[in-house]
Amino acid sequence: MPEWDGVYTPPPSEFAQLVISQIRQLRIDKRVCVQSFDERPLREVNREASHLIISQLVENYDGVKFNLEKLGFTPQVYSPHYGLITAETVKVLHDSGIRVIPWTVNTTPEMEQLIEWGVDGIITDYPDRIPGNR
Repeated sequence: MPEWDGVYTPPPSEFAQLVISQIRQLRIDKRVCVQSFDERPLREVNREASHLIISQLVENYDGVKFNLEKLGFTPQVYSPHYGLITAETVKVLHDSGIRVIPWTVNTTPEMEQLIEWGVDGIITDYPDRIPGNR
């Protein structure tokens, strides 16, 4: 959020450089996914280290098309709040080559529905509740 720049977080370009630097230092390029609700640092990471997996976290009702246009590039992963997606949303994203990993899914029935729709992963506080993971 722009109002947080220089107060709670560094400005986007500096923030991205710090993250990229740590990823390189730790040599975890192939095992990391950079995600944020703020598209500005994601754009910076994509510009400076386009090989990294990037996930756009979404918590608004603006829709996939609007959110992707606002981001300005196609991320590898789209991570909306689980209540914002449907089977059609998953299909549209998959047809665009984008994986879908919704957050924060904490009940087994919701997990089962999302798995049926074909999501690529689930962000949860309770991994033991994921069907087939008990």
